[in-house]
This record gives sequence, C-alpha cells and structure tokens, in this order.
Amino acid sequence: MSDVHQIFDRALLQRRRDRVAESIAQHAFLLDRFGDDVEERLSLIQRTFSRVLILGAHHGELGRRVARLPDIETVIETETSLSLLHRCGGLRVLADEGKLGDLFIEEGSKPYLEAICENLVGNLIAMNEILGDHRRTSIRLVMNPDRMVIREAQRTFTYLNLYGYLTDAVVVNRVFPEDVADSYFAAWRERQSENLELVREGFGPVPLLTARYFDEEVLGARMLDRLGSELFADSDPAAVLHDELAHRIGTHDGKMVLSIRVPFADRDELTLKKVGQELIVRAGREKRTIILPPALSRHRPSGAKLEGGNLEVSFEDERQAAAGDTAAAQEPTPTAGAAGA
Repeated sequence: MSDVHQIFDRALLQRRRDRVAESIAQHAFLLDRFGDDVEERLSLIQRTFSRVLILGAHHGELGRRVARLPDIETVIETETSLSLLHRCGGLRVLADEGKLGDLFIEEGSKPYLEAICENLVGNLIAMNEILGDHRRTSIRLVMNPDRMVIREAQRTFTYLNLYGYLTDAVVVNRVFPEDVADSYFAAWRERQSENLELVREGFGPVPLLTARYFDEEVLGARMLDRLGSELFADSDPAAVLHDELAHRIGTHDGKMVLSIRVPFADRDELTLKKVGQELIVRAGREKRTIILPPALSRHRPSGAKLEGGNLEVSFEDERQAAAGDTAAAQEPTPTAGAAGA
C-alpha cells in the first residue's frame, strides 16, 4: 500500500463535474443569480480589465454576462469537464464583437496554461519595475486621524519601503478645525492633535498634508476641487514631494539590517528601543516610530551605527541570542587554583 496521500484528486473532480453537466439545467438559476451579482459588481468598478479568467465555465452564462461589460476586453474560461465545456459553445457568437473567440480550454492543456502563467509573471515583473521607478511612480497614503487607522497605515508604509516603493506624502483628512476648540468637539480635536503627532513620528521625514473636516461630504467635482485647493495650496499636486525611502531592510554578515534616514541626528543623542513590533528611535527632541515587518518581530537590536545621515540598526534572532546567553552562563568558570595549575 502506498504511503503517498493524494490531497487533490483531479480525476475525481472531473467525474463529479461530468455528473453536474447532466443536470445543470435544473440548477442554472443559481448560476444566473451569481452572474447577476458579478456583473453588477464589475459594472461599478471604474477601470478596464484586459483579461478576465473564469475557473469553472459551467454552462457559460457567467462568461456571457462578463463579456457584455464595456470595460472587459477578453474573457478566458477553463473547465475540467468536456461535457460542461461543450455547453459553452454559444459564447463563440461573440467572436465577431472582438470579445471572445476560441478561448475555451480544458485545464489539461498545459502549453496554453504555461503561456498564461508566463504572461502573468511577466506582467507582475513589469508592474514591480513601474512601481519601483521613483522617477515615474510615487504613492500617497491617505488616512483619518484615528489611532487604529494610523497604525494600519504604518504597517502599509513599512511594506512599501520593504519593496522599494516610494511614498512621497501622507494625507490626513477629516481634521477638526481650530474653531471647534470651545465646542462639543473640543475633546475630539485634542485627541486628533495627539494622533497627528503619532503620524509625524511614524511617517517622518515624509511630508504631511492635512485637510479639515468639511461641512459637507466630499462628493463631486466642486468638493474635490475644494479639497485639492486645501491640500495643495502651496505646492504642485503632480510634483514628487519627497524622493527618498524612509527606511530599507537588508542583510549584512548574516544579520538583518534596518537603514533609517535621519539626516539631522547627532550620534550622542540617539537612543533605540524595541517594544513588540515597534522600533522607537529618538534623536534629541525628534522621535521616529517604525512598525517592523514580521521577519523582524522575533529579533532584537544588536548594534547601530550612524554614517552619512543613515542610521543602520542590526538585529539578531532573540531565540538564538537567548540560547547563546544560556550556553555562556552554563560554561564553567576556572578557579584561581585551577588557573595556576
């Protein structure tokens, strides 16, 4: 008896889908309802999809509905059951409209699937090159002055830096104006002021842009112009407002190294402290709080050096360090008599 456990039985799946093909007309209303929901959701998305891949063609109704949408260029459906695949033939009528042609494939058609995978990987590589090109692409993080929202934005900021994607500004909206200081919202404004300081600590030296809480919802061209005028009154919205990554993560001599840009820091004023997933860096009155990625969550700072305005913090695995400390503590210490012998 073989010890190999088959987790996914493709032949069994195909037999079951062949059985579905015999009675699919009885359950077509469920697929039609699903098609209605998908068509409605896609119609609300304001973007163009060059390709849509549907895994499991069934009777082809979902493909028909998706292909009708104006922002869908090509629909590709896959199906393991030839019995179900034959029921999708009606979709070929749309070939004259440039939407669909001979695009139905059986999943065992490896050359075609490999071409799809190569195309997908190629697109991902090209997208990474575009996002990583700081001359053409920058990212702006938008948040409310709420502590939980700020923390999640910090986590996103860490990953953007980790992958080398430039954040050139941070936008905080719905900030209460000063004229509410003596009203019911005074306490809210005070908490927002405290949270804005957290934003400066967590995203510096990236520029911070703020927009007040308007007296009406930001909808339509008029309100968007009003918001834009407040955010970019003294700057060009299309300009890159910051051109350096706030921090980078790499390796050196087998250790993880976090490089932080601190151009105005003095060596004698620097202090480091790790609290959970946060690394807190202080330089005089300045404070920077960095949410560490999971790769560094079990590491502790083991050294730091400041060169050319960059603070490089090296980390070591806490478990390995603890094991080394235990081994050193258990090592016998020679006595004076033994040393003299």
